[in-house]
Amino acid sequence: MNACQHVRQAHRRVNDTSIEPMASSTPRGRRARLREGSAPEADALRAGYPSLDNLLNELNRRHEGAIYRIEFTGIAPDPRVGLRESLPDETELNTILEQLNQLDARSTVGPWTATILELLATNR
Repeated sequence: MNACQHVRQAHRRVNDTSIEPMASSTPRGRRARLREGSAPEADALRAGYPSLDNLLNELNRRHEGAIYRIEFTGIAPDPRVGLRESLPDETELNTILEQLNQLDARSTVGPWTATILELLATNR
């Protein structure tokens, strides 16, 4: 199974480019054990494990569910970080205020957006 989608994480954007099953569940719901040679040593090191043995031990502690190898590429800064550093111009600000007013107008509990924004500003 291959996929290519953008995943946003704190302060960066990554593309996952491949998803491959490594071990799947058996008919009884148990998972087959991963053995030496089922993953390269380099994969274990890139995943933050000191060795392939450490990775296999960790994965083999879990007895249910499938295990997938997901390769991420295209790690790039999240473009939203730059947006935080600039203030909206008057047109953008009016658009934002209009959207907030629309949310408040559709709410069944009354206006709420200003309260939430104030809480966010207070707890920054």
